[in-house]
Amino acid sequence: MLPKALQERLASEFRFAADGMKAAEDYPTKVYFFSVFYGEPGRILNLHWERSLALLHDVVQKACQQMNLKPTLPEGTTPLLKGIPIGWMEAFDQVGDEIASTYEADEVDESRLYAALGRVAELAYVLTGNGFYLFMRGAIKL
Repeated sequence: MLPKALQERLASEFRFAADGMKAAEDYPTKVYFFSVFYGEPGRILNLHWERSLALLHDVVQKACQQMNLKPTLPEGTTPLLKGIPIGWMEAFDQVGDEIASTYEADEVDESRLYAALGRVAELAYVLTGNGFYLFMRGAIKL
């Protein structure tokens, strides 16, 4: 369990990032704010080791790496906005808000965190060729 002061620090940083994501109108700025969800845990891990925090760091870092690759999804196959599936940006904002809310609670609910991390992986994956194919087939829902 995280010491209360560290959880409060994460909650504050995560809320700032989630609000920045919601306010951002473009994809690169949203991903920039989202990177806080791995940057800040990396700093906290130097002060206090916690497995779920390491998982958050690694999943979000990998997702950001994928998101920083220019999506090359085929135009004309489904509604896209600048190479991003319609609805993706809103789903991305929601997952940022979910992670922030998880850390704002009195105690971090790991099952809620793990569900949000699964969603992060899903949203990053839908930007890949195979992930987009699965999205078009209806296997991945935004």
